[in-house]
Amino acid sequence: MNKELMEKSVNENLENEYFKKLEEEHKKLFPPLSEREWLATFPEALGLYILPKIEELKITKRQLEKSIREAFERIKGKVDGWFLELVIMFFPGQDLLDIKSQLRRLQDLVVVPENRSDNRTKGVSEEEKNRALAKPIESVIGRHIKLKKVGDGFSGLCPFHRERTPSFRTYTKTNSYYCFGACGKGGNSINFVMEFLNLNFIEAVRFLNNNY
Repeated sequence: MNKELMEKSVNENLENEYFKKLEEEHKKLFPPLSEREWLATFPEALGLYILPKIEELKITKRQLEKSIREAFERIKGKVDGWFLELVIMFFPGQDLLDIKSQLRRLQDLVVVPENRSDNRTKGVSEEEKNRALAKPIESVIGRHIKLKKVGDGFSGLCPFHRERTPSFRTYTKTNSYYCFGACGKGGNSINFVMEFLNLNFIEAVRFLNNNY
């Protein structure tokens, strides 16, 4: 490598290091904003994007739930249980869970958390809530109903309505559950305990943290 090429290479490396340090300093001075902070900075986004997007997701969610329920009604009693389990695994259940996750995230932006000054939500800390949400969904639900391994999750008879063919599904990847049958109920570990044991939010979080 001749002298001119060496100097060019050295200069490029110095320039890269310079810009890298500039980026690091910028990140220290201007840390990335949370979604709620962005919304406070650009409040017009609420009416222009967030609320219309919430309505769009609600419509898509209802359409998916309807199509899944109709499909299950058509095949119930006509095929073996193993085939129904495959249907549960390959139907757009994951799409529905993703939509619900997006919907909850946007709805959380619209609702101002209670007692924000002491970093608590509905009487329990964020740490307590996150610990409850991290409990493996199969461990929580498996104490109350019989589950069978199917794909990347488990299936069983729904605990929220009467049925003969399993339409209840848990998802290990998202740590969530959903019923593809008549009730269409779904959510996370806190939602399950609230619904199954008839507890409020605070009671459900504390129950999970104390018993699992």
